[in-house]
Amino acid sequence: MSERKGKGFDAILASDSVFLTAEEVGKAAGWSPDMIRAQARENPALLGFPVTVLGTRTYIPRVPYLKHCGLYQEGDT
Repeated sequence: MSERKGKGFDAILASDSVFLTAEEVGKAAGWSPDMIRAQARENPALLGFPVTVLGTRTYIPRVPYLKHCGLYQEGDT
């Protein structure tokens, strides 16, 4: 894992936010936030983690995203 990705995941793990932005996930995963937004609108199932699109906003639930990445253990907050 690159240093850039590690910092992104560290920020997500340290966060207590319920939802993540496409920018936060993009930084952690090394993806373009615009690609995440476009995929969330066109075929969200291909992302592999749940997303909600409301208008121009894309919301990614933090805990399900961490579970998708294998970084969430039961009992974590």
